[in-house]
Amino acid sequence: TSDASAFSAGAPSRAAPDEVAAPDPGAPPSTQAARPLAGGDTADPCGPDDTRMCLNGSRFRVEVGWRVPDQGTSGRGTAMPVTGDTGYFWFFSANNVELVVKVVDGRAFNGRFWVFWGGLSDVAYTITVTDTATGLVRRYENPAGALHSFSDIAAF
Repeated sequence: TSDASAFSAGAPSRAAPDEVAAPDPGAPPSTQAARPLAGGDTADPCGPDDTRMCLNGSRFRVEVGWRVPDQGTSGRGTAMPVTGDTGYFWFFSANNVELVVKVVDGRAFNGRFWVFWGGLSDVAYTITVTDTATGLVRRYENPAGALHSFSDIAAF
C-alpha cells in the first residue's frame, strides 16, 4: 500500500511537474545526466520559496515533484532547509517528512559536487537539482511503490 493511501483521492493537488514514465519499483532509482538548461536558457540565481530549496551557498536549486498515479494526484514538495547543505521535503502534511536531500562540496576529493537523497516515501517523485552557476540540471527519479535512497558523487 502506498504512503499516500491514508489521504483522500479527492484532495487538491498543486501544479504537477513534467510527467515521466515510472520504471519498475524493484529497480534502483534512475538518474538523468547533468545537462545544460534547454532552449537557450541561462542559469539564474537560486531564490528559495515554498517549493524550492537553495543549498551549498545558493549554488544549487532543489525542487521535487510527486505523483500518486493510482489516486490521480500530484504536486510539488514543500521545501524545508535544515542546514546550508541539507533540507527535506514534505508532500501531504508538514508533520510527515517524505524526502531528505543534501548537496555536498566534494571538490577537495574528486573535483565534483555530490548529491545524496534519502527517501522516506514510496510515492513517485522526481528530484531536480540545478547548478545555478553553470545551468546544468540533474534529475533523480523514484518510481511509485519503491523506497530508495541514492548517492551521486559525480553529480556536478
